Amino acid sequence: MVEISFESLTDFEKGLQNMLGAEEWGKWYQKFAVLLASGRREVFTIVE
Repeated sequence: MVEISFESLTDFEKGLQNMLGAEEWGKWYQKFAVLLASGRREVFTIVE
């Protein structure tokens, strides 16, 4: 599980594009993907 906070959904989308577009991420994910049975992404709003 990975938990990351962003100020807005727009910031989240930009961060995701930057992370998934990085060459290092692609190399790591190719090794990691063989260990996955499934996955999902959930987006929550923090309410104070």
